Amino acid sequence: MDQFAHQVETWQPFYATVAAASATLVGLLFVSLSINLERFRKLQDTRMLRRSRQAFSSFIYILAIALMFLIPEQSPTGLGLPIICMAVMGFLRLSYGFFQDTRSWTANRKLRYLYTEFIFLLIAYSGMILISITILLGSTAKLNWMVGVVISLLVSASQNAWYLLFQVDDQPA
Repeated sequence: MDQFAHQVETWQPFYATVAAASATLVGLLFVSLSINLERFRKLQDTRMLRRSRQAFSSFIYILAIALMFLIPEQSPTGLGLPIICMAVMGFLRLSYGFFQDTRSWTANRKLRYLYTEFIFLLIAYSGMILISITILLGSTAKLNWMVGVVISLLVSASQNAWYLLFQVDDQPA
């Protein structure tokens, strides 16, 4: 087994735990959204729908990252390429949602919105790109930074799930 695969293997207990937790949380989110499905279908608030998609996506990204780390004898390409692709897709989806929500807003309001709702996703996707580049170069030096990515995605998903918990209740049935 080469050194890269061995270093990735040392992280497998952490990622097994992360995969289990993320799968559980995405299941709970799915059930809670399903219970309020009629309310979501009636919503005119695209921001709430976007936040539900972001929460779901963040949990799925955590699960996908964890599963990639659990692949036996992982290679730099096998780990780096999927992570960088997920980061690029995340940035594109995030940018689209941001510009859809803020088309007519002032610069100050956009900045506050970016900071309060998107900062953890920006950190996560930026970290994923940086880590992917180092992985693709065959280095394991930044593997521990994935903990920050996972935590950023987890915080973002949890914030969005918490927001949905209270905002859906405030919507007329």
